[in-house]
Formats: sequence, structure tokens, C-alpha cells
Amino acid sequence: MIGLCRVLQAHGTAVEADFQRFYGVDLRWLLDGSRRLSWRRLSVLLRHLPRDAATTQQMLGDVARWGTVEHLLAALLDAAHTGNWLAVRVAGGKAPKPTPVRRPGDVPDDDARTVIAPARPRTPDEIAAIFAAAGESTQLTVTDPRR
Repeated sequence: MIGLCRVLQAHGTAVEADFQRFYGVDLRWLLDGSRRLSWRRLSVLLRHLPRDAATTQQMLGDVARWGTVEHLLAALLDAAHTGNWLAVRVAGGKAPKPTPVRRPGDVPDDDARTVIAPARPRTPDEIAAIFAAAGESTQLTVTDPRR
């Protein structure tokens, strides 16, 4: 209960707005003697607020803005961009290295701090060596679709 009081003290207006928006519950019911809202129910409802709730945004910041679907879509887009870049490089072309989709909590490149150290991208030669070791052909034929 002490934890609940701390959350209400720090984020009371957001909790009040979220409870009204998502549950139709008035926080005044907690202390008005009506028993329409107990401390236990307050705790349960608070723990299960959706990620777009004001309370969640205040408590977790940018991290709460993206869920699993958004992270998977960003990873898919990054993989597609990298695949296209690799195909161009293996075919002998030159293309700028793709920039990953920015995720919530990422620190801009010009900032000295690092949030998560991404794995070093493999060069086209390293990828060709991996396929060669697996017995796969690394020959890539590029045809012009306009012909």
C-alpha cells in the first residue's frame, strides 16, 4: 500500500485521468466510504494500464511508446534495408550503409553515451565466406528488369 501511495503522490493526476479514461473509475471512490474502489482493485487496475496510458508514459518514458509489434516492424524494415544494401554490394555496386530505424530510448550518434551496443554489421566478404563455408553458392546474377 505504501508503493501505491508513492505512485499516487508522484503521478496522481495521470492515474486519475487514466482511471477515468480506461475504466470509468473515479479515484475519489477510494476514500468516500462507498467501497466502489478498494486498494486491491486500485493496485490491479494500475498494474494493467495499457502502454498508451498517461501514467505508463510518465513512469517509463519513451520506452513505453513502442510495443512488440513496433519493435518487430522496425527490425523487419532494418533487415530489408540491409538485405537490399548487401545485394547491391555483392553485385559490385556502391550504396551507402543503411541507417537503422530509431527506437525509443536510442541515443543520437553524435551523443557520447551508448544505450545498447549493436552487433557489428558483417561486410559483404564476411557474408560470402559464411555462405561458402556452408556450401552455398555466392554467385549473384543481377538482371535489368527493363529488358
